[in-house]
Amino acid sequence: MKTFFSTILFLFLATQIFTQNDLVVRGKVLDKNALFPLEGVSVFEKSNQQNGTITNEKGFFKINLSAPNSTLVFSYLGYETTYERILPNLNEPEIILLKPDIYQLPKVEISAALRLEPMTKSYESIVDFVFWDDQILWLKKRGEKGYFLVLAEKNGQTIDEYSLKGQKIRELESVTKSCFGSLHLVCLNYGFQIDIINNTIQLGEKYTRQDYDYLIKPCLAQIDNSVIFKKELSNGLISEFYTADAGGKWNDVFKVAAQEELLKSYNEDRGLITYGQNVGTIATNNPLESRKIRGVQAQADFLSRIIYKGIRIPLFKRNDTLLILNYYENQIQFFDKFGNQLAARNINFHLNKKWDDNVIFDEKTGQLYAIFNNKNGRFLSRINTETGECAPPIHLESTFIKKMAVHDDILYLLHVERTEPNWILHKVQL
Repeated sequence: MKTFFSTILFLFLATQIFTQNDLVVRGKVLDKNALFPLEGVSVFEKSNQQNGTITNEKGFFKINLSAPNSTLVFSYLGYETTYERILPNLNEPEIILLKPDIYQLPKVEISAALRLEPMTKSYESIVDFVFWDDQILWLKKRGEKGYFLVLAEKNGQTIDEYSLKGQKIRELESVTKSCFGSLHLVCLNYGFQIDIINNTIQLGEKYTRQDYDYLIKPCLAQIDNSVIFKKELSNGLISEFYTADAGGKWNDVFKVAAQEELLKSYNEDRGLITYGQNVGTIATNNPLESRKIRGVQAQADFLSRIIYKGIRIPLFKRNDTLLILNYYENQIQFFDKFGNQLAARNINFHLNKKWDDNVIFDEKTGQLYAIFNNKNGRFLSRINTETGECAPPIHLESTFIKKMAVHDDILYLLHVERTEPNWILHKVQL
């Protein structure tokens, strides 16, 4: 009976959303200086933050107001938050201009040594790369010749190249390294183990994508006979860390990192989110019903991607110690291989609004780096794990970066020029 009434409630809420056709606001969000459209801007009512949407790839948005005089909030990383009161039912979309945030990072070290040094050719596009001992494996695409796996020295000198053309491997996504040190080629629906024997690349066992997502990806580290896993729950608002031994015995969760402030309201809205995510399976030729379905999907997408989006809580292995960057508790926390907490250090770099929601770990040296963004490019700041403080950031002028990694104090990054089509692998000595 409870399930029945819950279903009726969700349908009622969805219906309420679509009966406010007389309070529709349409608009387009642009960069104030360059006037280009901004995709992914959060747009929501100030008095009702759960009523919101995001802009599409052309900067357009549409939202149904819950009250005629509602104030809309426009929020986007790298731009000042803007508040606008827009009249509904205008003939033309309202233009909203967001001003880039000129917030300055602390004192920046600019060094002539930090010039990007290309490692790959401009006529090839690098999809992804991963370190294997002191060598690099990358996945590249070379025009009509298709995809290749390349094993190279850390200076970029090619050791071996393996063509994937003619093997009916489609929708390639990435190359990764598991917690056991094995290499993997990950595709949309399946994956392959990559074997390197005598510096020669061989494509190994094929497995399903489900096996990768549930068995390989959740494994974060291995120390002796202990294996450490992570499980994300409630849209990433909860991260559970637990261990298993070599015999396959699962141990209790040794650490839970949770965004307690959002969990209560998330649980209240979970049904609406689930309904919106599943409603797309309903087939209809009725235009009105189709608009209702799209509206419910947009509402659920906004709640899951904007309001209740959890922060990724990373774990790294440094020698025989585990480091968890617990942003919810504002600490770096240190554990032994059994999950016993050894120490903790307070951190606050993640509270900087220019933080990129990402840190880089150098497996070779054990150093941690935080990444920041602003209109002048990317900034890399070394994290002192003894004090929790960040060193003055190092400036990288490039803003078109897809992936960054540090190995043995050398920064590697995938970079593309504004006018070029291919992603090039570069390196920078830190």
